[in-house]
Amino acid sequence: MHRIAVGLALLAWSCAGASPAPSPPPEPPVDEVTALMERWGLPGGQVAIARDGRLRFSAAYGIADEGRPVTTQTRFRIASLSKPITAVAVRLLIDEGRLSLDEPVLPHLAGAPADPRWDDITVRHLLEHSGGFDRHESYDWTFESNRVAKELDGARPPELDAILRVVMRRPLSFDPGSHYAYSNLGYSILGAVIEDVTGQPYEAFVRDRVFAPAGIERMELGRTLPTDRPADEARYFPHPEEAVARSVYPGGGEIATPDGGFYLPPMAAHGGWIACAEDLVRFLARVDGRPEPPDLVSSAALDEMLAPPRHRDWDGLDIHYGHGFFVTQTEQGRAWLHDGSKPGTSAFMMRAEDGTVMVALFNGRPVEGDVSRDIEDLMRVLAAQSAQE
Repeated sequence: MHRIAVGLALLAWSCAGASPAPSPPPEPPVDEVTALMERWGLPGGQVAIARDGRLRFSAAYGIADEGRPVTTQTRFRIASLSKPITAVAVRLLIDEGRLSLDEPVLPHLAGAPADPRWDDITVRHLLEHSGGFDRHESYDWTFESNRVAKELDGARPPELDAILRVVMRRPLSFDPGSHYAYSNLGYSILGAVIEDVTGQPYEAFVRDRVFAPAGIERMELGRTLPTDRPADEARYFPHPEEAVARSVYPGGGEIATPDGGFYLPPMAAHGGWIACAEDLVRFLARVDGRPEPPDLVSSAALDEMLAPPRHRDWDGLDIHYGHGFFVTQTEQGRAWLHDGSKPGTSAFMMRAEDGTVMVALFNGRPVEGDVSRDIEDLMRVLAAQSAQE
């Protein structure tokens, strides 16, 4: 579900790059959004677009829960849209000289891995998904709470340190830096590196250094169980084929997959945040390398984040993965973007070099087909209509 569709030729907008102004935006057309939701069985969602330095429109659709409609302030799990947030946090530490791209990550972690190639894994490798972890050859370990707990005969559900102990017993799938393999685990490790460097919890550092300067107050790490979630968070509606899983909690009986079939805390840095679409627009509007308003990263730092990796897996393609973003070229310049998915969650965000930002969040996920491409096509329609206003 992390395949990004390309061909963003309709990104012919003009935006000043400022954080979206708080003036109430007009609503986008209902028909296109509801049609997409009906096609894919998505119960509720949000779309927000910024253009010319202002929030051009923001609207909510469908249900957050039975009898409760989605509003523009409803918060959703954003899944892998969390990775660009972690990448920006890492970049802040690099710009301050507290971390470097080619610094080994192992000294920031506890444990002695069996594979000596762990010594070669750097911050750069984890940012670009070339750390040596291939979930198709092994497991997507942060989703394997029950497997980890059984192997360690330890507490359920296991935290990230326990997961890493199990991972370190096994060989890497490939030499670090040699090629691309999308890795949730790699970004979880980056969260642990942030904590070791700063002496702060990952969430506290990100909220203080990434969100606060962008005027974002309501983004936080999500909770696994419905009883622990804030009142304004959506319910997650999984597809029937993935609706039930074995609980990660003691007892291990069947449970609704989004509500205990996986454990969110070890996923914090790769897929743990909850947000509304407007706040994600505020975040992405500050990742543009422009001096006004003060950006989260400098122009030079952004260029480095968006540059192709040193390995050659993306050669000949019109898209690549930089540091926290997929990057593609359009007639208007670069666009940096990411999608995200979990059972009960589909998410997408995109930033064009001319300053346009778009975010879409939904509380459902299909198990077949390419919903990311359809969401992108929806964005094209909304962008074209917004550009005519």
